[in-house]
Amino acid sequence: MTTAADARREQARGNGVGQAGQFGHQPHTAPGAFDPGSTAAPAEAPTSVNAWAEALAEKLRADKSNDWSEELAKLDAARAHEGTKEGAGDKAQESFRKLLEVDPAEGYATYQGFEHDIKSAEYPRLGFRPADPDDEESYAAFIDPYTGAECEIRAVDIAERWTTFDGFEYVEIDPDDPSIGFDYDGEAEFEGLVYQSENSDKPVRLPEGWRER
Repeated sequence: MTTAADARREQARGNGVGQAGQFGHQPHTAPGAFDPGSTAAPAEAPTSVNAWAEALAEKLRADKSNDWSEELAKLDAARAHEGTKEGAGDKAQESFRKLLEVDPAEGYATYQGFEHDIKSAEYPRLGFRPADPDDEESYAAFIDPYTGAECEIRAVDIAERWTTFDGFEYVEIDPDDPSIGFDYDGEAEFEGLVYQSENSDKPVRLPEGWRER
């Protein structure tokens, strides 16, 4: 594992406060409290779909020996797709898969960096509607920024656990079935990832000035 990945792992280890074996309320760190540091750029960054499509389109337009109108239309569609939200997602997944092929260890470190980006992203803030003091039936509510409707919110946590293999001092190795065992203790360290509206199932931030206590 890279030095950057080791540093991120130790940072994450220090942030977790909830234990999987606890009963009742399990505290967690609020989203945005995790800093994984920086990661190096991929050894071989994938080429943009737009750049690839444009280069190929130029070659096809220069070739007068065939009718490439259908192929050119497909390339135009590919370039248009890259400019959409779905295209951006496809490009990000393609880049990450390429990084895993080129340098799997750095890919793992980058995955941990994604957690930081997800936690600190500028999601839309929830609205808050206070109760009407003159109306006994009114009640306070959060408002989903995506739908404008009342919503409940959930805190989405992730958990990691590090268990060290104790070594071979007291272990007999079966040459026909080589294996190792980990002494798992059943505990995990919880990290807050995002808040999510139960109305739209989309990530949100707390209203301005609000915090999790």
